[in-house]
Amino acid sequence: MSFLFQILLTIPPRTPRWGLLGWVFLGVFFLTNSLKALSVIPPSFPELVANAEQVVRIKVTKVSSRWDVTSHGPVIRTYVECEPLRTLKGVVPAALTLRFLGGRVGDEAMTVVDMPRLDEGQTYIVFLAQNGEAMCPLVSAGHGSYPIVTDTATQVQHVARSNFQRLRAVDDVETPVVTQASHPALRAYSGPGLTREAFEAAIVQEVAREGK
Repeated sequence: MSFLFQILLTIPPRTPRWGLLGWVFLGVFFLTNSLKALSVIPPSFPELVANAEQVVRIKVTKVSSRWDVTSHGPVIRTYVECEPLRTLKGVVPAALTLRFLGGRVGDEAMTVVDMPRLDEGQTYIVFLAQNGEAMCPLVSAGHGSYPIVTDTATQVQHVARSNFQRLRAVDDVETPVVTQASHPALRAYSGPGLTREAFEAAIVQEVAREGK
């Protein structure tokens, strides 16, 4: 299964930054290049770990968007500032900022449909590659983001998917990420799900297996 990413530009007519022809060119560029690059084939768990340059548990401390100038004209990007809590693969700087294409600045927006979102104050385990270069720094888009949820009754931390459905087992990372409540894929995520400790242990084990 693949996800088609569409870019929707909401630019008020008063915007003088680039002109109509420039925005048309930017749209054509994204449609002919970037959508292809963001087509996602759900990875297996070993592929997810192998394709990540860094795997880290983070807490999002700040989310902001701004206009950036590129060789194809101005675009809006969202910057997610993170506090690294535990590094599971690779080398992670003490101050980590993730960059995503799209966002909103005032009443101007660039929306990449189905682009994963990281929320301020939330803790995640993320699988990262080409941060600052790719449109999305998460490996396989939504398959590279796992929010941590705490059971209110037991205070045990569990791993969810980017749609906040519980992750039942590591092999389930390759199932579709869906949001429709009626979708049959959601039936696999009933029950308490995988604990944070178990998911992190599986990642560490897979990283060690890669190194052999």
